[in-house]
Amino acid sequence: MTTNQISRIIRNRQAQGFSPRAIAHQLQIALEKEQIVNQHLCHDCGLEMEMIEQPMFRGGNLTLITCKNPNCLLETVTLSPDQFKSSSEDQLEAYREMNRQRRSEGR
Repeated sequence: MTTNQISRIIRNRQAQGFSPRAIAHQLQIALEKEQIVNQHLCHDCGLEMEMIEQPMFRGGNLTLITCKNPNCLLETVTLSPDQFKSSSEDQLEAYREMNRQRRSEGR
């Protein structure tokens, strides 16, 4: 995250009346999200994966990542970062095969 992006977040939150503590907390969350995304490049195409925050029923969020590269066979495979890290080559190949079939059917 650049200094300009951080400054923009601070200015926006101040204008919205957030306390300095709340702004610091939101910046910490934004930096953690960026760190998670930067650590996760697609296994196949090497591009940065998109991070999704999925609200959980009992509060909090579940972080998921997905490849959005339309040329990648892992496109739209959405898992938690830990699930992606621990996926075996056989599991990844099953996802690739699902995308091959989806593409051959024109979906």
